[in-house]
Amino acid sequence: MQDALATYPLKSLTIHALNPRQSVDASEIEDLAAAIELNGLLQNLCGFIEGRSKKPGIVAGGRRLRALQLLAEQGKWDGEVPVLITRDRAQAVEWAGAENAARVGLSPAQEVRHYRDLHVTGKTVPQIARAYAVTEGHVARRMKLAGLPDPVLEALEKGQITLDVAQAFTISDDEAAVLHILGQVEGRDVRPQTVRDTLTPETARGDDRRAIYVGLNAYADAGGRITPDLFTGNAILHDPKLLHRLFTEKLELEADAIHDAEGWKQVHTCYEHYIPYDTTGKLTRLYRPKIELPEADAAELEELEETPWNDRTEEMRARIKELEARETGDFSDEQIETGEIWIYVDSAGTLKRDEAYTSAKPKKTTGDSTGSGAKPEPKGLSQALIEDLRAIRTLALQVAIEDKPDLILGLAAYQIDHALRSWHRPTGMTLNSPRNMPSVDEAVTAPAWASEIAVEAGAEPDAASFRAFLAENRTIPVLARALARATDAQGTDFTRHLMEQAGADIRSLWRPTLANFLGRCPADVLDAIRDQLFPVSSIAPEALATWGAMKKKDKAEVLATLFDTTHETIKAHGLTDDMVERLDTWIPEEIA
Repeated sequence: MQDALATYPLKSLTIHALNPRQSVDASEIEDLAAAIELNGLLQNLCGFIEGRSKKPGIVAGGRRLRALQLLAEQGKWDGEVPVLITRDRAQAVEWAGAENAARVGLSPAQEVRHYRDLHVTGKTVPQIARAYAVTEGHVARRMKLAGLPDPVLEALEKGQITLDVAQAFTISDDEAAVLHILGQVEGRDVRPQTVRDTLTPETARGDDRRAIYVGLNAYADAGGRITPDLFTGNAILHDPKLLHRLFTEKLELEADAIHDAEGWKQVHTCYEHYIPYDTTGKLTRLYRPKIELPEADAAELEELEETPWNDRTEEMRARIKELEARETGDFSDEQIETGEIWIYVDSAGTLKRDEAYTSAKPKKTTGDSTGSGAKPEPKGLSQALIEDLRAIRTLALQVAIEDKPDLILGLAAYQIDHALRSWHRPTGMTLNSPRNMPSVDEAVTAPAWASEIAVEAGAEPDAASFRAFLAENRTIPVLARALARATDAQGTDFTRHLMEQAGADIRSLWRPTLANFLGRCPADVLDAIRDQLFPVSSIAPEALATWGAMKKKDKAEVLATLFDTTHETIKAHGLTDDMVERLDTWIPEEIA
């Protein structure tokens, strides 16, 4: 008997032993039943009639048969079922294998376009999910991809980009930017996160340790905008400067709270995810004094500690921890009065503290004119502000050397020729981009390239594109700009020499304002700035007449007004040419 298509009552059909799907998940059948109810039975079943039997056993289409049976139980199916029949056992075996093991579904791009077309006809996400026995989340993600420009979907279809890279493009609604980056990454082995970072350079991620510490709700309450990433499950924070400000403010408030509650001489904040060795390496660590345990507890602890580590049970380890905590006392009042601790947020967004240290050598104090005592030690600038100032210094150097290709290429060659190790490189130059922008960008100016993030694409060399690149005569400018952006002004003697040679001018890019500097300085630093700008020998502006009685906030506002050396400011405060020059050229000693 030749293969033939016939219809049979549903009740007459059973699963044949040749069918590899002898058991299936009930949820699969429910989803498939919903799809058949919506769209009908789009594909026939395949059956094998054995011997003298008149009823076929289903060798391919077992899931569809079960779905139809479920619909029949629900009163939603009463028709006959089309079945392709064979009496040839070899043919039946072939059908069973081909149907269940070699079925090829739609490619992701084909699936995206198909779902999009269905949606245009009025089908909802839940309806599409039921029709194709997939989750609504799967359909929603495919519909997100459907919003991409057609060239991206075409690149996905041709295998020029991966599905993960296509998903990364959905992070931006800027079609021009998407197509520009697509042209850079087609056919290249590029990480999806690189595409995301390039499309949204001025953003932070929800799993950023700062975001975890601050909290997304606090960030949103402060006016920060959040966009969820449907594919990574992460969030995109569109105002990283706001995030950094909230982070530093919260950490500094925590430091103040610890200082007030515990009385440490100094509670420092560190904005890295660890405490660098240089921070505490020259200090002497303070240890908590030990408390003598009762004899029985001391003997128990000694016995437990003699047990090999691998032989210790969880109960034993917990008991050791408990006894060790009991034998460790608190820091003494004397230790706290002279001690310094650091707080920081680790990579998981958890507040940590490193305690406690004291200076190996006592810091010198300056007595007053009467010898009645010592002046309090200046607080100095916060670590966050120092890091901002260093970023500004780096930016000034980068801008200065970018248009001096001979200098930057010579520096790179010098580094190569002398085989300088990473910690001895005069500018820390790598192809990474060091931080060059402060957390507060008020009164900071910089060219667009200074904040660009290059696509990290490991492409194979292409002869045609290389010839085109050479023809454009961009070799020197591209190298100079890339090397300039990779240069880090580390504050060494060599860096200072390089800045002088390049003619770096910090004040051409940055001016001290209330927001970016003065409002973040302690009162004693403001006093020092006043003394530098207007020494005793000079005539001070009238605005400084009551300086000694001013609060910190008022001092910062007065200096901010004077630094704004506009014509109106000069006239209003009677600034001399010498005063204006000092105001226009002054920079903090931390980046001088």
